[in-house]
Amino acid sequence: LSKLVIGTAQYGMNYGLTNKTGKVTDYEMKKILDLASKNNIKTIDTAINYGDCEQRLGELSINNFDIISKISNLQDIRENLKIFTAKTIEKSVKNLKISNLNTLLLHSTNDLLLEKKHEVYEAIWNCKNIGLCEKIGISAYNVKEVREIIKYFDIDVVQFPFSVFNTQLLESGLLFELKAKNIEVHVRSIFLQGLLLMNKLEINPYFQTWSNLFENWENWLIQNDISKIAACLL
Repeated sequence: LSKLVIGTAQYGMNYGLTNKTGKVTDYEMKKILDLASKNNIKTIDTAINYGDCEQRLGELSINNFDIISKISNLQDIRENLKIFTAKTIEKSVKNLKISNLNTLLLHSTNDLLLEKKHEVYEAIWNCKNIGLCEKIGISAYNVKEVREIIKYFDIDVVQFPFSVFNTQLLESGLLFELKAKNIEVHVRSIFLQGLLLMNKLEINPYFQTWSNLFENWENWLIQNDISKIAACLL
C-alpha cells in the first residue's frame, strides 16, 4: 500500500468524469487522509492550480506525508524565472504548512521542450538546490516528448498515465528506459477519472465509440472473478 498516492484534484475543483457531488468536503478529506495514514499510504499528489486544494490540505496537518506538487506554464512567465519559481514554490510550501516538497513536477512538458527550456530547468533545479523540494520531474502524456526531455535534462521523476486501456508506457519500452536511467516512475489515471469503475450502462454516450472495449472489460472481469478496483490497481 505504501506505493499508492492520494490524488487531490477533487479537493480543490469539481474534477472527474464520474464526479456528481463537486469538491470533497473537509470531513471527507480528513477521513481519506486518516485512512491513508493508518494503511501506510504516505504520499499526496497535488498542484498549485488545483483551486484552493493546497490551502485546504494545509489545514489538515499533513507533515507525515510526502507531498508532490506541480507548477504550470513557466514558458509564459515574463519575469526572472528563477526568482518567480522559487517564490511560487515558497508560497506553495507555506500554504501546505510543510518544510518542503518531496517532488516538484512541471505540469506541462512544453516547459522543457520550447524556447525557454534551459531557463525553466535552471529554475526548478534551483528549487531543489535550495531545499524547496527533494526531487524534480515532469508530468507527461507523450512518450516521444519524455524521450526528448530525458535525453537533455537530468530529472528524478516522470509521472505518466497507465491503465487497462492505456499501456503505452509499457508497450513503447519507455518504462524500461526510465528504469535504466534510475528515474522514478509515478503512474496516474489508472481508473481513467473513474470511467473504468463505472457500470457500462452509466457511461456517458460520448464514449459509445469504444463500447466494445467496455464490453470486453466487463466480460474479462466476470471471467476472472476480479473487482474493477483490484484489476485497475494490479
